[in-house]
Amino acid sequence: MSKSFVVLSMYEVHMASAAIMVDGVVKAAYHEERFSRLKNDVGFPLLAAKYCIKKAGIDPLDIDEVAISNSEFNKNGVANIMFKRPATYSIDDWIEENEKYWRKTLINGSNIDTYFDLMGGYDRVKDHYYDFDSLDFKDPGSIFSKNFNEIRRNTVEKLLGIPQEKVVFYPHYKCHHYHAYYSSPFRGNDVVIVHQEGDGGRYNSGVSIPTEKGLKWISGSNQSDLGRLYQWITLLMGMKPYHHEYKLMGLAPYATEYEVKKTLKKFSNIFCIDKKLLSIVYKNKPSDLYFHFRELLIGHRFDGIA
Repeated sequence: MSKSFVVLSMYEVHMASAAIMVDGVVKAAYHEERFSRLKNDVGFPLLAAKYCIKKAGIDPLDIDEVAISNSEFNKNGVANIMFKRPATYSIDDWIEENEKYWRKTLINGSNIDTYFDLMGGYDRVKDHYYDFDSLDFKDPGSIFSKNFNEIRRNTVEKLLGIPQEKVVFYPHYKCHHYHAYYSSPFRGNDVVIVHQEGDGGRYNSGVSIPTEKGLKWISGSNQSDLGRLYQWITLLMGMKPYHHEYKLMGLAPYATEYEVKKTLKKFSNIFCIDKKLLSIVYKNKPSDLYFHFRELLIGHRFDGIA
């Protein structure tokens, strides 16, 4: 009888999580916040991973692959994790970051590598299972990213007892496509997989099709910033990004037709569909998605914006 193929998967950013799959069947999946009690927790999901392994009755040495989403992180991506930014930032913190970093880089054209030091540096770093001591934000981006991946591998081996050679990093955007296809009941040559998100790495939207050897990537774009727009509009409405986007959905039905039409004019010319890329792209790209709309939406009602 052949040995089962066991995969432990992990995600480290907003709503950090882990899952374990045996021969293609998911046996357990948990969010780290369930154990840490920090809503929307960020970082290495140790407690979730341990619970998945225990729940599935798997010896860590029998795990064939540790699949981790995001093949690499830039400096802001690592700062995002170190600060547990989606979990711990207050509304004031988000506004401060826009003033100190995004205004300067996107609007004023300043060459600032990362918001890490501007937003508190190591004094702001939260408790983590990762050991960040070997990271140097002065390193070139490629070296910095490589070093962080080594930290990720070492942590898997040190805390879970799984050899780091079994760790494989997967592009974020592709994970969306494999999840969408293999968790759905639809199969065959007449199926197309489409995704749209805030930041997927190389692409934040794309199209793929199934083949006998897995999914074939057709096209994509990194300009499909509807997710980012939603994030900053949430902040402009006085609510926390990564937490309260759903509240905008709840407010939307209360708008009158007049308010909807009034505010729609402010959004309708930003994006268009690129038929060649099969993606939503910018038609008229604003300098940024926070300050631009802060000025544009003066006098517009909350429900119309939602």
